[in-house]
Amino acid sequence: PLTKEDFNQYSFKVPGFDLRHGQDTTIKASITNMTPGRHTDINEPEVSASLEHVKAPEVIFDEAHHSNTMSRKDSASDHDEFNTTATIKIPKNAVDGDRIEVKITEPQLVGPAKDRTLTFNVHKDASGVKITDKHGNNVEVDKDNNGFNGFKISNVGTLTGAETKISATIIDKDDVQSATGTNSVSVT
Repeated sequence: PLTKEDFNQYSFKVPGFDLRHGQDTTIKASITNMTPGRHTDINEPEVSASLEHVKAPEVIFDEAHHSNTMSRKDSASDHDEFNTTATIKIPKNAVDGDRIEVKITEPQLVGPAKDRTLTFNVHKDASGVKITDKHGNNVEVDKDNNGFNGFKISNVGTLTGAETKISATIIDKDDVQSATGTNSVSVT
């Protein structure tokens, strides 16, 4: 069915276009006059479309106040000098079915730093964004003043004079593309 958009301008939907990561899909439209011999001067528009690349999540260490270092006083502001909380901001172009893998590298009192990985699933619809952990449990999502959704990971280990690092990777629902945001903090 045709939808009237403006004076002498109509639109209609044509389903079934195949969009693939890294490839443009070209769409060309033409109009043929049904009256033989009648000349119609109509431009033949051609447009290209491609999938938007996933954007990287942002990693913020809450007690560091957007810095890469925090004092022992800041580290202890939550009454736990050896743990901090990190916020993972979900990209606005995340879609339902994407997943976020968070790799946390924490310093140890003895020996090398240890890694742990947490996996979260993105559920997005008209009502907003919901995050679940790998077991299907809901994870609280906060929205900041700029409209970004984020979730918190608490009990991230820190030590004075050592670096704690977090990499958050969003992977599209088709496992085709991904983007990683990384941040680190040191307690001084």
